[in-house]
Amino acid sequence: MASIADFKAALLNTYRDFVSAGIPATRPKNPEKSDIRKVLGSYLVDILTDLKNSTVQGDAVLKGSWVDLAATLGTRDGQIGEVNGDAGSHTDPITGATVANSGRFTWDAAASAWKWIAADTLSSKADKSELDEVSDALAEVEPRVAVIELDEDGEDIAFKNAARRLLALMRGDGGLQTAFFETGDGGDSLVVHGPGRRALLRVGPDGVSLPGYAKAAAVARLASRVNPAAMSAPIFGPHLFFTTGSTQLVHPHSIQPVRTDGPQAIVTIEADAVPPAVPHPPLSSRDDPLVLTGDLLTGSATLITRAVGGDQLLTAPLTVLRKATPVTGSPAPKVLLLGDSITNRQTGYFTRAYLTSWGFAPLFVGTMGGSTTTSTTQAAGPLGEGREGWAYGDYFGVDTDDDCTSVVAAGGETAYQALSKADKLHANPFLRAAVAGDPANRQFTGPYGTFVFDFAFYLSRFALATPDVVLFNLGMNDVLEKGAAAVDQVARYLPIMLESLRAAAPSAKIVLWQTIDPKSAAGDTRWSSAHRAVIAKTLEVVLSLRATDANIYFLNVHAAQSAECGFARSAAAADAVTGVSAASYSDITHPTATNRTLHARMLADAIACLSA
Repeated sequence: MASIADFKAALLNTYRDFVSAGIPATRPKNPEKSDIRKVLGSYLVDILTDLKNSTVQGDAVLKGSWVDLAATLGTRDGQIGEVNGDAGSHTDPITGATVANSGRFTWDAAASAWKWIAADTLSSKADKSELDEVSDALAEVEPRVAVIELDEDGEDIAFKNAARRLLALMRGDGGLQTAFFETGDGGDSLVVHGPGRRALLRVGPDGVSLPGYAKAAAVARLASRVNPAAMSAPIFGPHLFFTTGSTQLVHPHSIQPVRTDGPQAIVTIEADAVPPAVPHPPLSSRDDPLVLTGDLLTGSATLITRAVGGDQLLTAPLTVLRKATPVTGSPAPKVLLLGDSITNRQTGYFTRAYLTSWGFAPLFVGTMGGSTTTSTTQAAGPLGEGREGWAYGDYFGVDTDDDCTSVVAAGGETAYQALSKADKLHANPFLRAAVAGDPANRQFTGPYGTFVFDFAFYLSRFALATPDVVLFNLGMNDVLEKGAAAVDQVARYLPIMLESLRAAAPSAKIVLWQTIDPKSAAGDTRWSSAHRAVIAKTLEVVLSLRATDANIYFLNVHAAQSAECGFARSAAAADAVTGVSAASYSDITHPTATNRTLHARMLADAIACLSA
């Protein structure tokens, strides 16, 4: 049975620089496939096989019920406890919150009690038979295909505990980074790179290190691609919108559950046509964006994804909507822009420019002018509700930060309209005081009282026209403020907002959209830890509602925007000889330049297609 030391030694030997270690004159050494198979298919499998047979989880306490765990005293502060299969709930003795009986707990020595910390457990992630499958599959893993996840929470989790989570990780429950093995400086180490080519794991003569991670308990988890196709499930809405001459981009990496620079999935768009119509040529890519030409798409298409090296195809039908432009008769759709700073900053201004160039005369609805520049408070653009800094909780009056600091009281409309935009941004015009008869689950209590989000009340109190099209972009500030918990905000508040919108505007076309994060260490972290889940949950809510409401749509802005440009950059002085300067992103939140223009064009395409 191979040990971890055997594995490390064999790995370094296989990937040594020269035929004779340390002797350049013996010419460079290319790894032999037989050596690679031995390292990954024998040594590593032996290690995992040994780990999976272990029933010990360090000093973690494993119980079948919360009652049993609560009756067990921990042995050290921070010790991990786990409960599996207990469907009930209890009041957390530390936080006072109602939590599930099953899950992961940590021992609070000062309070002499177990605190609930997560719904998932290490021991419940995979049973012995499932780990047998993992070990068997590892024997066939190619050397450049691996998944790395770092556990940075400071808990005392041994590598054998991480092995128990392999199956869940491969099923795509988030946080995975695709990484590549390559020799380090001088050939004396093996480096595993993650987002932005940042070194995550280094194996060298001096042992194993985790660069950039101060907590020695951090663990690198290696997982094989047991089910490659499971990693390619796309985050992509079922509608494509085009005007005459328009195109749309689909970036393969931006619709995958895990975003990575490495090979992951092949994305294909297939669309047929009835002769003599010219069909759109099939497009396939795993890295470069697919460029769809609207003029060649007729009614429907199919999105196909296949994991690199996999056989299973995941297919999804797409509906193509097209509008011939320019139009005649100056159609005047009433448009409401609802969102945050991404909506405020030039989005309405650019969208209107496209629409008017095609012959539309849009009427924008709202209480604040949007910005025609990158200014947060300039108000020369179309009316709307692009509210800087606002998250879902601000729209419902429950957040306690300084983004929303007051609620416009009934009768206070004139005073509100007289405010500057800077002051309007902090006042909530959507809420009315809760009254008898309001459903309890639609009443929300915050620092300013108990209110109901009431879109009909908002339209009525300001004598606003009922919109024909609502463009809805919200969630980025939840990501910034709540992190991984942002998805819970979407799940809780978005259906209620859409319900209120629909009640006030029964025939309005409601279009939800989300933007992308740029490729960088910070952007990749945000994407994998929170933003991807927010986009996926938004799409999930839309698809659920479409079962009974055909006038709600999801616009695939996140798939079309580039993660490699279109965000503000700061750069050092250009090199005097080459003219090249080293740059980095200075704002990874607000799309600018090409990305802002692109999402405005897509919004205009959608408005055009959905207008009579």
